[in-house]
Amino acid sequence: MKLTVPLRNRITETAAGILLIILTLQGAYSTLQVYSPGNSVINSFSEADGQTLRIMVLFLIASLFFAVLGVMLIFRAYRFLPLKILYCITAVAVLANTGGGMLIRGLCGEELLSDAKEMPASYMTRYMAETLVICAVIVIGLLSVSRKITWRSREALLAYAFIALVLLALFKTLDRTYLIVVLLPFFIQDSTNEKDPKGVIGNAALLISFILPYIMSLIFRFTGYPDTVIKVLNVILMILCFVAPLMVFERDPREIITNVKEKAVKK
Repeated sequence: MKLTVPLRNRITETAAGILLIILTLQGAYSTLQVYSPGNSVINSFSEADGQTLRIMVLFLIASLFFAVLGVMLIFRAYRFLPLKILYCITAVAVLANTGGGMLIRGLCGEELLSDAKEMPASYMTRYMAETLVICAVIVIGLLSVSRKITWRSREALLAYAFIALVLLALFKTLDRTYLIVVLLPFFIQDSTNEKDPKGVIGNAALLISFILPYIMSLIFRFTGYPDTVIKVLNVILMILCFVAPLMVFERDPREIITNVKEKAVKK
């Protein structure tokens, strides 16, 4: 079977979706271990006090946000209403667990986060700005899959992606999971039929950004966790995040706009 551009793009989307679901399961397991180390899932919930239970559940719901994205990618179910509802619900939990979200929760009287009241104003401003950036990226992703925002050119998509990635990097929140949220408007575009080396590089960078940490963690088990290597790995991952948007060169935003217009005319 010939590996066409549309088929290669589907393989990339499916692989990214599966890896997102794996990350979700790992995140959920880590949350349970942090709040109830060594306990079973049932004991983790039954033995937690009220506030700890709320925090644990909020973290678990937030981790499901990326599983929802994974399902969207695997099945290209971007316009499936139940998934969009889950996207919104889990996105609220994600925002509640950002720096700004925790700050608001602490100021509103959540006892375990009450130290937020003593935080300097400069830190409060930074955390709120970070949360606003993440919120903007999540909302733009939702509006894009709902066709409330249409992208008329690759240049517009690239400009949006690089601005979003730079802002996330400035707040040190850029990682492979938020990269998918930024790239959500890219995934909904139709594939071109012509191969473009830049698009191949972008798809490869996306997959490597997911796989590389697993490879490095295996190496670190035998070599320890040297600071220099970790810093180099973080730089490489950052570069991969900024290269991934090149995948747009094997997508054609205009095709979707044409299809939408044709459907409107038929109606």
